[in-house]
Amino acid sequence: MSPAEWAAFVAAILSCVALIVGGLRYIIRHEVPALLEGSNIVSRIEKLEHMVLELLTNERKKTNKSRARR
Repeated sequence: MSPAEWAAFVAAILSCVALIVGGLRYIIRHEVPALLEGSNIVSRIEKLEHMVLELLTNERKKTNKSRARR
């Protein structure tokens, strides 16, 4: 291989490495914080589950009271 071919080969390898590093930087800077903010969704879902369970238990209490009155 001539020196020009070696230089092209090294440049190609370095550009591939640069693309991989750049892609990882993008993912870490932009996607990871979005995923961490997404964890707020989990707390919202837990709150909704708690509210639904509370409503269901209140409905059961109401139906039991109405049955007891009859």
